[in-house]
Amino acid sequence: MFNRTPDPIIKNLSVVRKSYIPGLYYKNSNDLWRNANQQSTWELCIYIRRALTNNTSSQSSEEDHQWALYIYNIVRTHPNKYGYLAGNDDWCHHFTDEQLTNFYDLVENTD
Repeated sequence: MFNRTPDPIIKNLSVVRKSYIPGLYYKNSNDLWRNANQQSTWELCIYIRRALTNNTSSQSSEEDHQWALYIYNIVRTHPNKYGYLAGNDDWCHHFTDEQLTNFYDLVENTD
């Protein structure tokens, strides 16, 4: 059994990570939620849609694509509300606690 000292960079979570958010999202020392893996905002939207619809294939239906595009466009045009957009050359989408909560509301209230 390993006796590991907790990483001082990772803080206690004030917002719970939902099951549809990638498991490698964590809160770092500058109070931002980020993904340990490189993932654009578009990829995050597709990932979430697949998680919500239990789609385990690498293919997305037209309905899935339209849902992800809808979420992506809202996030892209309102970064102060929904977090820091990550394009192809950025590491990942970043959230403050408030932005993550807003993002949860957007995802959960979009059919």
